[in-house]
Amino acid sequence: MFAQAGDSLHLGLTDAVRRAKANSIDALYARTSRDISLQSWRLYKATLRPDVLVSGQLPGINRRYEGVRQPDGSVVYQEVFQGRSELDFSLRQVIPFTGGNVSLYSSLDRFDNFDSENRGSSYSGSPVGIRLDQPLFAYNDFRWKKQIEPLNYKASERKYVESMEKIGVQAATAFFDLYSKQREVQRVKENIQRANIKLSIAKKRFSIGTITENDLLQLELSTLKSQEELAQAELDYAQASRVLRRLLDLDPMLPIKLDLPAEIPGFVPEPNFAAEIALKNRPDMVEAERDLLQAKAGADRARKEGFSANLNASAGWDTRTEKLDGYYKDMIERQTVSVRLSVPIVDWGKNKARKAQAESRLRLAEISSLRAEENVSQEASVKASRLVMARRKIGINERSMAIAKKRYEIASKRYDNGDLSVLELITALREMDEADRGYVKALQSFWNEYYGLRAMTLYDFETGQSLLPEE
Repeated sequence: MFAQAGDSLHLGLTDAVRRAKANSIDALYARTSRDISLQSWRLYKATLRPDVLVSGQLPGINRRYEGVRQPDGSVVYQEVFQGRSELDFSLRQVIPFTGGNVSLYSSLDRFDNFDSENRGSSYSGSPVGIRLDQPLFAYNDFRWKKQIEPLNYKASERKYVESMEKIGVQAATAFFDLYSKQREVQRVKENIQRANIKLSIAKKRFSIGTITENDLLQLELSTLKSQEELAQAELDYAQASRVLRRLLDLDPMLPIKLDLPAEIPGFVPEPNFAAEIALKNRPDMVEAERDLLQAKAGADRARKEGFSANLNASAGWDTRTEKLDGYYKDMIERQTVSVRLSVPIVDWGKNKARKAQAESRLRLAEISSLRAEENVSQEASVKASRLVMARRKIGINERSMAIAKKRYEIASKRYDNGDLSVLELITALREMDEADRGYVKALQSFWNEYYGLRAMTLYDFETGQSLLPEE
């Protein structure tokens, strides 16, 4: 991944992006967020599986005086010395398509009387039973979660990929920011060397009277300004170096030599195709679909709130015995069925307002979904167009840099021959510097747009493959 020669590190753009995705704080945050979403998904799936529960009460002792009312109305206090323990087992399963739950259970209670006259133990409980709790005509949360939770997990996976690609944009920005500052330091140092040579020539000419003092002073001022620019350039370089090192988790003392990409990728993204891919891959679209389902669930809940009915039914066998080995003998059959109703008579318009609010939220979610689709499509097509334009600007700025360099070489020779003024020489140097800065800026713009298009579409246009994991 990295080439290290001597005491310096050669770092390419691809290596920088890869290391940022592995080591940056943002990458750690993205991975942690994805893990949280994964656990939420596992938690939801676990709620659909049966719950097995064992509970009970450890043997306890109750010794006290207890008042017993007599037939004549008086109260006689008698000593009570008892013990009790219990053990319950249950298997509970939700019914997602109805919103109810069914339970299979078994229970055992033991009662101990430690009184000297009536000492003994007895057992009671339900050897086996089944219970159904079923809301009638009610909002079914499980029905909606079955549709919403997979979208939550799907969106989180795509947001993770998007976050990692955005880290790629950060790495490219920091990489070229450091490169531009590194190149600026080098450029200013070269300008100072050129200025010192020209100043030496100018002093000789001034001594023989071929240039004016004003020209000499102008060249000296230009040299001093270059020295000031060097101090600022070195400060900017140090700051950009700290930013990149912090992002990539690099040794702060290890010198870095940046290696530019050998070539510019040759693919030409088609804006309509970029928009189509973005609509297919973006987490925004999954979130919009989820939000719409949540709004529909809210409207369903609002319509069904107010009146409520619950069906409770159970069946099984009960028993009571003096000895544990008789627990499954002499059992009696038991069945219970009940329906509980709740009907609001006067609610002062609360239910109506709740329904109206839910319907408004549903309409808002529908509008938001359409807006998200429009925004994603437009942004993806614009980014594709900007990448094409950025590639063209590289060629334009490369040509401008070559022309400016050639012009300065000609101006330098003319100045050495006495055919050009100091002001014209300085102007040619400034134009060469601006052309060089423009070229570096064009490179940075292209690679920022390159990684930005990947983050926007979650698609690698260079290989023609989606960046999303297989579902």
